[in-house]
Amino acid sequence: MSRVTTVDKVIGHNLRLLRTHRRMEQQDLANHMASAHPTWSQSTVSEIECGRRAVLVSEARDLAAIFDVSLDFLLEEIKL
Repeated sequence: MSRVTTVDKVIGHNLRLLRTHRRMEQQDLANHMASAHPTWSQSTVSEIECGRRAVLVSEARDLAAIFDVSLDFLLEEIKL
């Protein structure tokens, strides 16, 4: 099991913001990611958003592409 860091929690938080802003369900995001990352499921998205699962660099790159944002955006601490 990978070690979850503060950076992973920030990515999870930003991912939830992006996903909900786009009115996308967790399963929808999992389906988008599954073509390049077959192990992705709705529970994977949930684990990441809750800060219980680390994100690989390749996954972060693909998430940024799905939401048309930069990797920097995923890593930025957004305060709401």
